[in-house]
Amino acid sequence: MTEKKSFETKFSDFRKRIDSMDWSPDGLNVKQNYPYLSNQKMKGNISKALVENGLGWELRFVDLQPLPGVGERMSQHFILKAEAKIFDSEDFSRFVVWEAYGEGADTGDKAISKAQTNAFKNIIANNLLVSEFDAVGESIIDSNESAKMAGESLSYQDKKEMAKDLVLKMHPAEPVQTVKTVDG
Repeated sequence: MTEKKSFETKFSDFRKRIDSMDWSPDGLNVKQNYPYLSNQKMKGNISKALVENGLGWELRFVDLQPLPGVGERMSQHFILKAEAKIFDSEDFSRFVVWEAYGEGADTGDKAISKAQTNAFKNIIANNLLVSEFDAVGESIIDSNESAKMAGESLSYQDKKEMAKDLVLKMHPAEPVQTVKTVDG
């Protein structure tokens, strides 16, 4: 018979599993030239670690509040609170609760979804110490912001080249292998 693990042991094993997972950026914001850790990868990793350790997850979004628009174009702007509960799937009375806020703005109808994604990422980053950016991504964001503050702007071609370099750094191309034929 398998020994029943305590919630504390399951939760500790969950944290260890989170620390051992790949949290490298898997997305690329081509418009602003930086890599990022996608919501899909974060959810996939968290889900695997929860299941492996006999834990469940409940996420609620509450306290949705409209905010003034951002600039002329982003009229939809919201803030909300996320409440995440991680519980023992064998004993629902054992759990931890985390809270975080998220904000999102959009020109159309995606501001609430953006706020939810931001809140989810904040819960993960703040409680599991998972960063959305790596050193390369942060330095690129800093470079872009520095250029903006200096009144400079990068050309479309410069941005395109930076994006290409980032993609190749994140996913290096395999060398082309030539096949020798009998004739040559």
